[in-house]
Amino acid sequence: MAADLIRWAAKRGWPVSLYTNRRLLTEQLSRMMDEENVEHGVRASGFDDVHQPHLGVQISSTQTELSRVYQQEQWELHPAKLVLVDEAHLQKAGVMSQILRDHMEKHDSAIVGLTATPLGVNHIYSRLIVAGSVSEGRNCGALLPCDVHGCKEIDTRKIKRQANGEFAEADLGFAKRTKKWKQVIFADVLESWRRLNPEGRPTVLFAPGVDESVWFAQQFEAEGIRAAHIDGSDLYVDGERMEGTRGRREEMLAEVARGDIQVVCNRFVLREGIDLPELFHCILATPIGSLLSYVQTVGRVLRNHDSLDSVMLQDHGGNWWRHGSPNADRDWTTWFDFPPRVATDARLDRIASGSEAEPITCPNPECGAVRTRGIKCPKCGHVCEKRTREVLMEDGSLVTLAGSAVPSKRRVKKQNTETRWENCYWRAKRSKKRPMTFKQAEGLFVHENGYWPPRDLKMMPINGIDWYRLVRDVPEERLL
Repeated sequence: MAADLIRWAAKRGWPVSLYTNRRLLTEQLSRMMDEENVEHGVRASGFDDVHQPHLGVQISSTQTELSRVYQQEQWELHPAKLVLVDEAHLQKAGVMSQILRDHMEKHDSAIVGLTATPLGVNHIYSRLIVAGSVSEGRNCGALLPCDVHGCKEIDTRKIKRQANGEFAEADLGFAKRTKKWKQVIFADVLESWRRLNPEGRPTVLFAPGVDESVWFAQQFEAEGIRAAHIDGSDLYVDGERMEGTRGRREEMLAEVARGDIQVVCNRFVLREGIDLPELFHCILATPIGSLLSYVQTVGRVLRNHDSLDSVMLQDHGGNWWRHGSPNADRDWTTWFDFPPRVATDARLDRIASGSEAEPITCPNPECGAVRTRGIKCPKCGHVCEKRTREVLMEDGSLVTLAGSAVPSKRRVKKQNTETRWENCYWRAKRSKKRPMTFKQAEGLFVHENGYWPPRDLKMMPINGIDWYRLVRDVPEERLL
């Protein structure tokens, strides 16, 4: 799509800038533009051999632009009439905002962001164009169906999600957990990987942090499985930690594609955009708090390749019930105007209220397949009428939890509930220092009164989506 837009601009004589914020993506985009016969230069540190400033098309590193245009004043901003922003959901604040403003003010540029997860970007982009869905991608042969298996999962009941929806990395890492916990989680990761992927086809593992990623690679190595780690600056390959130079990264990823390295571990550096369609298996050895991160992460294995007819997701983070299936189409248009965490919050609220069914994982230890409904597993035939899942506690013990992973809220209507709710409503509506959404106003009610009110009271939203809007922004005709 980027290449097509560049060719469209070239016919009009427009210079083009294509911005990326990661070295791996810069390398990949330059290689792909070569394959598309798009002549271009690269404005990025470490790419002096392809720095051709006279060309109309430039692939630009956001960090290098900050350094050489704004701080050192070595370069002028490329006079692009069309500015493309790769992985736009990652490039939405600070430096990128300034660069885009300058492009528009100095060169009257048109700005187009490219992303599979258009959340949290509506302050830059005024219009969303949904170019395709996951199901359309499968139908046209661009994407593959994914088998999802819910395995023993990390206990997150005491870990709060941050304002952006993510879990804090410090709360997930091994430092807070015992040696026994580490041994148990890896034992299940290894056992499940061997069961689900007996041929050892190319696998990517996402860990709670960089140190944990290196540790996972080392544990696979100790089992005779060739594994590696990659982060933003370093590599770990064959027992050695080294600087991740351009050539070394390219060679390591080529070995993954060939299957010479069976498992590549990382925190999140491979989450966005990386083009490794040979990947068959994705291991989530970490909980993921936001839908944005989840969709980007599982998307690494969805791309079609001639050697594959389906792909595998092995989930140890409970992400299968938190965010739903990688195969699902998502209503990005609805969530475009909301903060990134709202899409997941709304899903969990629908499950808690019973308006959306929670997925089910098969309790058969030889299976673990996730399904949407029914008491019989379509993969192994196991019948179970209760929802259960095995949760790994911090002390390394395994606990079988029965019932829904998203418990319902017991809502009560007392004699003065309506009056107390209306009081919360008007306080939230009139608040100037701290504007509140309806969800926050409901939280205020619970904090002050100690119980959840029913959602059929006067001055409550008629439409579920309005619960996530500011109270002052929802007209009274949309309220009960």
